[in-house]
Amino acid sequence: MISEGPITPKQLMRVIRSILVILVNGGILYFSVFRILDTRARQQADPVLHFQAGPLTPDILWLAPLGIGILLEFSSFRLARFVNVGYYAFSASYIIISTIFAVAQIFGFSEGEHWGVLVVVMAVPEAALAVLLFRLYRLTAPVSKPDGA
Repeated sequence: MISEGPITPKQLMRVIRSILVILVNGGILYFSVFRILDTRARQQADPVLHFQAGPLTPDILWLAPLGIGILLEFSSFRLARFVNVGYYAFSASYIIISTIFAVAQIFGFSEGEHWGVLVVVMAVPEAALAVLLFRLYRLTAPVSKPDGA
């Protein structure tokens, strides 16, 4: 349904949110799949070192919510909000908690100085993106009508 007239701020924020989700999730998916394929190609081209890439299961588990988030962005507002905000919040929390474990050397985590870089490079931007997406989803939420209306 195309409405005639000017675009409302809420409609503009929905478009911005959708573009942001597509660009960020799609970019991460694209570069991650490229990295996975490159790693597999290096495994086949390495006759001397016998490089063995790990299983694909962890990569698929970390990347699946990104693709699902893109699909849900255009089909289900509530699930899209849960998946897209939840993914980045969980990922940032995981990195921050793992850094604390690494510094305290708990559960086999070690080398806290490397985890510290990961916090700055990944966790802070992911946490900021989670907050931004949360605000955009909240501002663009569909208005629920009272039962009596």
